Amino acid sequence: MKKPWPIVIVVVLVIGVIFTYVKYLRGTTQPAVEEGTNSEQQPGGERTVVDQTEDSKPAEPGALKGTMKNEAELAAAKAADLFRQARAAGTANAPKALELYEAAVAAAPASEAAIQAAAFLGEHYYKNKQAGRAAEYLRIALSGQLAEEQRKPLQEKLDELTSTELISNSATLYTVEPGDALQRIANRHAIPAELIARMNNIGDPNLIRAGEKFRVLQGPFHIVVEKSKFTLTVYMGDKYFKSYRVGLGKDDSTPEGVYKVEDKIKNPDWFRPGRVVRFGDPENPLGTRWIKFSKGYGIHGTSEPETIGTQASEGCVRLLNKDVEELFDLVVRNKSTVTIKP
Repeated sequence: MKKPWPIVIVVVLVIGVIFTYVKYLRGTTQPAVEEGTNSEQQPGGERTVVDQTEDSKPAEPGALKGTMKNEAELAAAKAADLFRQARAAGTANAPKALELYEAAVAAAPASEAAIQAAAFLGEHYYKNKQAGRAAEYLRIALSGQLAEEQRKPLQEKLDELTSTELISNSATLYTVEPGDALQRIANRHAIPAELIARMNNIGDPNLIRAGEKFRVLQGPFHIVVEKSKFTLTVYMGDKYFKSYRVGLGKDDSTPEGVYKVEDKIKNPDWFRPGRVVRFGDPENPLGTRWIKFSKGYGIHGTSEPETIGTQASEGCVRLLNKDVEELFDLVVRNKSTVTIKP
């Protein structure tokens, strides 16, 4: 009797071939799932292919930052190029130069080129008495990093425009009543009498007549000192009015907090332990005005203008004499606040 094993082997081989062929046929009738994709089985047995190719994958956070940085750099480069073109055009083609300067600011307002372009435009529109456009570009210029010698005249021009605009838009007409005094009118509006006199060109505050009309503002004005910036900013309510550069206390000794104006003195003497240094004495550092806001501390002028922008006082806030005289005529005792921030 012959052994059956050769027949068994043949049968196994045939079955294997058939199985492989069937598997091949099944593979060719199903959708192919490419590398980089994912398939999900849906109800009813249908298969959905979810594309996850490189182009559609969410960008990594680092890649987004890189893209944003590249866009900012491109915008800054464009602004710089427009600025160079504007300077090249110069006065020979002034309208074209202005157009290019404005395009530089629009391209990247925070870039160095845009800041310089805005400074030029602010000066130009100020000289041409276009207050709105001048203020717009001066604000952009002052938002950037400028050397003090460039920043100061721009700030002065902006403050002039801003205060003039605020007074123009906010002033109301007051009709003097019988028995009125300028100080009484000032008290009603929480502003100093000196400000009303200056706004209305009143030579003698004691000579006002019933029926006269004066422009007045509704105060009080408030002060905010930012120590890190060496600035003192004045607000009428919540509206920006003007800003000054200041000197501060040695070793960060100017106190922080919220205070009220307690007293105001013209031509102040300086009281030291055991002696009084009279106004006008070279040793008196208080300048022409004293605005007290806390025990031993105040805002005053200075006989040392070179100390503005530095820490040089005993803790008080220093201004140039012309600046503190102007500030003196804005604030009111027991109503105006002084906020000192880091």
